[in-house]
Amino acid sequence: MHASAAAALSALSFLAPAVTQHWRADGPDARQGGACCYDPVRRVTVTFGGCGFDPASIDDYRKTWEWNGSGWAQRATAIAPPGRRDGAFAYDPVRGVCLLFGGWTPSALLADTWQWDGVQWTQLSPANSPPAAVECFLAPDRLRGRLVLAPTSGTTWEWNGTNWLPAGSGPNPGSCPLAWDPVRGKVAAFSGNAHWEWNGTSWSQLGSTPVPSRYSHSLAYDTVNQRLCVFGGIVAGNLANDLWVWNGISWQQLPAAPGPRGRYMHGCAFDEHRGRLVVTSGRGDPRLLADTWEHDGTQWIAAADAPETSYGHVLAADPASGRMLMYEGRTLTSAQTFERVGGSWLRRSPTIVPSMRYAGLAFDPVRGTFVLFGGGAGTISTAAFHEWVANDWQPLPGSTPPARAGHAMALDVARNRIVVFGGAGASLLDDTWEWNGTAWTQLMPAVRPPGRFLAGFAFDPSVGQLLLYGGGVGYLSLGDTWYWNGAVWTQGPPGPGVRENFAMALDPIAARIVVHGGRANTVSGNTYLTDTREWNGTTWTLLPGGSSLSTQTAMAFDGQHLVLFGGFPPDHPAYDPRATTLRLRRTAATASSYGTGCSGGGGVPALQVSNLPYVGDAAFSLTLSNVLPDTHTWVAASESTAAAPFGGCTLWIGAPIGFLHAVSSRAGVARHELAIPYALSLVGVSLHWQGFAWDPAGPALGLSWSQGLSTNLGN
Repeated sequence: MHASAAAALSALSFLAPAVTQHWRADGPDARQGGACCYDPVRRVTVTFGGCGFDPASIDDYRKTWEWNGSGWAQRATAIAPPGRRDGAFAYDPVRGVCLLFGGWTPSALLADTWQWDGVQWTQLSPANSPPAAVECFLAPDRLRGRLVLAPTSGTTWEWNGTNWLPAGSGPNPGSCPLAWDPVRGKVAAFSGNAHWEWNGTSWSQLGSTPVPSRYSHSLAYDTVNQRLCVFGGIVAGNLANDLWVWNGISWQQLPAAPGPRGRYMHGCAFDEHRGRLVVTSGRGDPRLLADTWEHDGTQWIAAADAPETSYGHVLAADPASGRMLMYEGRTLTSAQTFERVGGSWLRRSPTIVPSMRYAGLAFDPVRGTFVLFGGGAGTISTAAFHEWVANDWQPLPGSTPPARAGHAMALDVARNRIVVFGGAGASLLDDTWEWNGTAWTQLMPAVRPPGRFLAGFAFDPSVGQLLLYGGGVGYLSLGDTWYWNGAVWTQGPPGPGVRENFAMALDPIAARIVVHGGRANTVSGNTYLTDTREWNGTTWTLLPGGSSLSTQTAMAFDGQHLVLFGGFPPDHPAYDPRATTLRLRRTAATASSYGTGCSGGGGVPALQVSNLPYVGDAAFSLTLSNVLPDTHTWVAASESTAAAPFGGCTLWIGAPIGFLHAVSSRAGVARHELAIPYALSLVGVSLHWQGFAWDPAGPALGLSWSQGLSTNLGN
């Protein structure tokens, strides 16, 4: 067995159709109003939909994501519900699926019903349906085998598995989150500061609570500690991050700090398998959030932190370790600093917060840390100079280059110098400065590039010099390239078209400079770009597929991948920034089926990947469908294929090197998860799989089995 493959399998942690895009998202984008529920059989928290600040962006969030406690994975499906915000979403324990009803779009309120079985979305066509509503909530009544829907007002509805039925028309809590309370055997609701219960025919209020009145909060039931949990929302006009619990007798507020930021319109569910309350995304004015937090019953844990919606930010990396730093400072109160280590974002809370946008950031190998120079504070450019020490920003003394913003700043790896060129100060600048770890020096070459702002600047290993490309001059974009060798500027061949305000960085593993997105301003108009191109020292190559980001993004290498973060999409370039984190794929992952399965009482089992396998994917999984409900299933892995006759059918893999086990849902679907380690040594590893299910009607040993499935691990 391949040693690195063995490491992946023993860690597990075991190891859709192919995609053409090179960029892969780390997790769901920052959003508000996404639907969220927990699937206890597949042991994942599922979220769908939501939108950004601009309601017209609603189709950008038409994606299904699942959280397994280690990472997020997008589940690519051929069919998906229309994009929406504030859909009602809950797990149906009788039928073993997640049910989605209604929601809001900019053009209409929805009243459609969909189910998610872990593999695919299916639209249902019940004879009756609740009316479309701006906001409604859903929860299971497990004693009666129904799902209860609480609309904004009026009739309460129930889903019996095939149809919606009106169930009550008396006083109700209105539009507020619901949860199943297994101790009291009733569906609970929390509206304002009132606690309600549904007995199957009517709602009753349990009396006043000490919880401050709120709306757009969340409600979930902690089955481990047997208590209702109310989190966040808007309280007296302010964003709340308080957590209140009800143990059946009294309410208690749990400590909030350290913990999630205040938010509303967020996702929330209780992970019954891991015993944790999961809170994700939401609106944290003035930004949308993309983080995931868990409460283990005692304290909050930042399970998957992420920078908030951002633009005008900068990224830089330590070439030796791949440690990456992100900084964005719109204002003193909203500045954010994050480090990225091992594929994960880590939030930092410095005591000194520079307030700068469009600053320059680079790693200083002499000082062994990151340095931040210049940027804009409001409409004024600055010459502020800081270094990152002990998780804090510290001012660096001494003279600096003149104030500027939008300048080019990068590390000359060959000479251990940080170089600054141009930018916008009191005027458009064309000067060249170097930092040697101790002092700034201005260089005065006879020939230099024209002044510009928002250009790209990166080290080109093919010639051992820094490469400057593009940028803006007034209302026009440039497309020229220039090399800096420490003494003179030399003009290079034309770049891949005119552009400014784009991302550019060196990928040291591939020895390529990569450029992504930006804006092309010409006399004919402006074009927002989403292309990805790379320079090998001789030619520019267009990589297949673009991304969801265009302008005001930033890019750096985190030791494994080029990471692209934040900015604006091309169709919302002015007011809807994103918190998207994308990784550049170099080696494509593949998955292909071969052979045929052998049927049993549930049909012919079908094995497929829910998402293609890439290094660092903490939520890769294989799904086995068309099996009996609530039954044991296994997926076997092998380093080789085979075609061995058995039981009148065929076994398609060689000697197994490991097995994954899971119990199928009531919909006859089993998910087998494998966290793939974040290691380049695993790239290119091939494994072959076959799924088996307990089935008395199977051909042999009380089993039925699937076709074979071959995978190759990409990065």
